[in-house]
Amino acid sequence: MISRENYCVKMSMSNTISIRSLVTILAAFLLASCSSDPHITTLLNTADSLLSEKPDSALRLLETQTDQRTKWNQSQRMRYELLLADAYNKCFVDFTTDSIMCLVTNYYDQHGTTVEKVRAHYLLGCTYRDMGEAPQALQCYQNAAELADTTDRQNLRLLLKVYGQMAAIFHAQNLPQDEIAIKEKQIRCAQLTNDTLEYIHAYELMTKPYHLLYDTAKVIEIIDKTHQLYLIYGDTAKAAQTYSTLIEYNVNRGQLSEARRLMDIYEKESGLFDNQGNIQFLHEIYYYIKGKYYLRCHQTDSAEYYFRRLQPYVNDENNALALYEGLMDIYQLYHNTDSIVKYCRLYASALDCQANTRRIETIHRMSQLYDYSRFQKKAEVEEVAAAKASALYQTVLTLIVLAVLVLYGVYYRYHQKKIREYALLSYNLDRAKNELATLQDELSQTKVELTEKDKLTEQVRNYEARFNALKVNEKRSALLSSDIVETFHEKSRWSKTFSKPTENEWNVLLRFFNQNMPLASNFIFGKDSLSPFEQKVCVLVLLDFKTGDIATLFNVSGQYITNSKETCNLKLFGEKSAHPLKKNLRQACREV
Repeated sequence: MISRENYCVKMSMSNTISIRSLVTILAAFLLASCSSDPHITTLLNTADSLLSEKPDSALRLLETQTDQRTKWNQSQRMRYELLLADAYNKCFVDFTTDSIMCLVTNYYDQHGTTVEKVRAHYLLGCTYRDMGEAPQALQCYQNAAELADTTDRQNLRLLLKVYGQMAAIFHAQNLPQDEIAIKEKQIRCAQLTNDTLEYIHAYELMTKPYHLLYDTAKVIEIIDKTHQLYLIYGDTAKAAQTYSTLIEYNVNRGQLSEARRLMDIYEKESGLFDNQGNIQFLHEIYYYIKGKYYLRCHQTDSAEYYFRRLQPYVNDENNALALYEGLMDIYQLYHNTDSIVKYCRLYASALDCQANTRRIETIHRMSQLYDYSRFQKKAEVEEVAAAKASALYQTVLTLIVLAVLVLYGVYYRYHQKKIREYALLSYNLDRAKNELATLQDELSQTKVELTEKDKLTEQVRNYEARFNALKVNEKRSALLSSDIVETFHEKSRWSKTFSKPTENEWNVLLRFFNQNMPLASNFIFGKDSLSPFEQKVCVLVLLDFKTGDIATLFNVSGQYITNSKETCNLKLFGEKSAHPLKKNLRQACREV
């Protein structure tokens, strides 16, 4: 089974509740006796506030509402189940089914805040962890990490737990490199939350993957730094406890004086020993380390004394192996063949038991990794649903493409029609002007009656009125589709054969622009405040050239063009921004 937060062993729940906690629970219970929403919310808020410091009290409070929750609305029931799962997790109550947490997670994925989503996925991962389904647990933790907002402190606090659980799974699966990567993320989260103690604890646990990698130098480096961090934090007991592994390393390397110094610190300051020198439960392996120290100091009596202090704890395989190995070394020095044989056999038996245990654990880990039979049916259902969704998506996409093509065809025909109308009106206007000029010459010579001249003048006015009515859109379309504008567009597409527009091409473009958009031309070129370069930029902006295309035409950076547009907008309209330049120009020049 994979450990909970802080990766420590399970501890029994307290059988008593403080008077303050009892009063809090009683008050919340009385409030919840009324089924109104505010009272239910108060009860759930009370339970949520108790979870951090007194999870057992929160669990007792929530369990009093087991029968009442069926009367609540969906939002209240889902929050109740989320808090109940959190309380179970903190009180080390194993999850046996994922059905409820799946419903809770699906609900919060649709209706929850970011914190609620991360919390739900984290607890679903804890559910799969307790059910022995490591791959599903890792996936849930990964989902929680992807959903988390790393700028929010609450999210970061949850991420610390998520990364801690992922590291525990990787350690159990003997994947030290993955464990190191996750631990580094956990340490980063602790730094972002300014949680010094959580940072030190996470950094201290980095010794575990490096120990699997047999990187002794790195382990010692981490221990030394952790010791210094605990001292800075002011926890001398924790600082001394970090020396347990370092003592063993020094004993094994024969650095006995250093080992003795660290042992003195460990025994005096760690807080793990009582007045009789007995170490706390689960730390008994220190007797073996101390026995090895005395054995290397050739003090066999003291060594045997400390080895034999492991006898009450031989139910633990590691303690049994340490005891039998130590006594074998002792009796080898005594040349006591019978005792050597005896403890050799006991050592071999303990080693076999440990090997069997590890074999079972390995099989269990492989089962966790590859036994997906429980999810096969669910995966098939999801695959069918995904296929239907994909088919619907393809159908909708096809309809959208067809609609776009139809609309483009309609627009293209309309656009071509307007261009033809513009060309016809231009031709008729030019012909009427020529006829008027001819008539005026004839009138000056033959004195034709003025009535005919008035008739032609009226015709010219009619053509000009119709021509000017098309200027707003169609004349601009004709300008944009002209050869010279297309030439500039081709030059704006960067290539190995790039060449800037020639002076002659600029003259043609500006002359064509002046002929077809005289109002815009007068407005731009009539401003003395604009430089020639800025005037050209304004013309290209009105001709729908993008910032990158303009930059290519002038062979400058896009930022330079953006700054120039900003300067133009400031000079012309008093706005220090590049974006609204085009809109302001079009409003100032109505013909555009």
